[in-house]
Amino acid sequence: MNYLAHLYLSDQTPDGFAGSLLGDFVSGNVAGKFNGRVEKEITMHRKIDFFTDTNQTVKRSKARISAKLNRFAGVLIDVFYDHYLAVDFEKYAGVSLKVFTDKAYRALQKHGDLFPDAFRQRIPAIIETDLLGSYRSLDGIRIALDRISSRIKRENSLPEGIFDLENNYRELKTDFEEFFPELVAFVQTARND
Repeated sequence: MNYLAHLYLSDQTPDGFAGSLLGDFVSGNVAGKFNGRVEKEITMHRKIDFFTDTNQTVKRSKARISAKLNRFAGVLIDVFYDHYLAVDFEKYAGVSLKVFTDKAYRALQKHGDLFPDAFRQRIPAIIETDLLGSYRSLDGIRIALDRISSRIKRENSLPEGIFDLENNYRELKTDFEEFFPELVAFVQTARND
């Protein structure tokens, strides 16, 4: 899952929001490196990624990606699923995407010091451009793919993934609508263990 889904699946506290994204930036044992809530959300992030990577519906979505972009299928599906979540956010969250993203942005500002420099420096632009809210539109996804592509060291054609989204829009949406409730249920169970 990408940023929006991880934030949504967090405990939605400021520490939880930070931890839900830190899972992409820290490795190894995090015990004692952050406060308990942040550490718990980093661990949850890892569980979410494992559940997602091993899920059959997600594998079906990845198979819809063109052969040329196959090595980026996981990245593309993460971003595409964030698009579908953004489009129907209120259905899943019970609040508007704007209300939610404003809360998440405040948490990122508050906890920016926890992130590596490269991400910390991007936080103002993430907020200013409403990156999370931009996922609702195909133009927003196109821009997100351009940005991700620019951060990959080797030359790539990741931005062309927008065509995979457009060409498989309904099928990928059906996959997301099947998968996401399973993921939410998994997270709820994992939090209660």
